[in-house]
Amino acid sequence: MITKIRMFILAAVLCFPFVSKAQFTPTASTTLTVNLTALSGIVLNAAGLNPTLNYSTSSDYANGVTLSQTAALSAFSTSPYSITVYASGQLVNTTNSSNTIPVGDVTITPSLAAANPAITITPQAIPVSAGSALKLIASTAGTILQNFNLAYSTVGAPTTDFINKLAGSYTTTITYAITNP
Repeated sequence: MITKIRMFILAAVLCFPFVSKAQFTPTASTTLTVNLTALSGIVLNAAGLNPTLNYSTSSDYANGVTLSQTAALSAFSTSPYSITVYASGQLVNTTNSSNTIPVGDVTITPSLAAANPAITITPQAIPVSAGSALKLIASTAGTILQNFNLAYSTVGAPTTDFINKLAGSYTTTITYAITNP
């Protein structure tokens, strides 16, 4: 019988939690931690995808053309940043690669979609460079979502670069990049 009582007492001790000897106080404190990760990125919005400069009138050939895209590029960064642009090469005819147009005949002009005093925009049209990144935008502070307008233009380019060429599409890849200092 005593063995049964001992087993019952042992079972009761194991089944019931021990009472903590900690002292209750009117306040309690803990340390909260927030971990931040450096992030930055850009995206070409729907308005900024596949810009096309159409030459369809004699005025286009004489004066060049401009395409303005509103909120074409968006940037996010947790720290100051720069955005650059470059092309993969000359504008090449899609059906006959021996016909090209100098990519530098195309300029890009960024502008702010919404005012931001931390951002400096290149004040003039930048000729697109093949393989050499050129700075378009600089920000002295991070931004959550900053939209930029982009204008592509051939105004001022030599008209001779666009005549005596095969009719058709001439393409190159334009790359935008964000970097943090």
